[in-house]
Amino acid sequence: MVVRGAAGKGGYLRKIESLAGGAHWWDPRTWLGFMFWELRTMFAAVRNAGQSDWKATVIIVVFEILAIFGLTDAVSVSLGHRFIDKGSPFLYLVGFAIVIANTPAILGKHLHWDRLSAEFETYPTFVRVGGGIAVVLLVVAGIILSGHFVVAVRDLPP
Repeated sequence: MVVRGAAGKGGYLRKIESLAGGAHWWDPRTWLGFMFWELRTMFAAVRNAGQSDWKATVIIVVFEILAIFGLTDAVSVSLGHRFIDKGSPFLYLVGFAIVIANTPAILGKHLHWDRLSAEFETYPTFVRVGGGIAVVLLVVAGIILSGHFVVAVRDLPP
């Protein structure tokens, strides 16, 4: 964050480092922020209709839901029995909880992600392109693996 201050007639720039400021590789919010920034950039490049933020957030919410159900199904397959019965309201409750947890981002209040976007734009081109490819592959892999484990869980005993 850059703060402008006045010292006499001229102004000066002072950089303030804070714990909540920069991107930290170990923080999952940084990963989601980078994913949001990459998706928003891709949607804006394809067709800048002013809805790229909304589209990127919806993709992230769907990815989170698929990832949680995919991991639950993977654990079920490895243990040999289902954790969640067919038609259980748990599926709807988890999906609803994820949507509620992401409601501020869906409504456009992704302030932490926007603060990190200035830092993401300073990354070298190969990191941004490689990150974009990784984001797309991650979303596609989430869809494929979730579908694979849903089929595998279908044959397991309750």
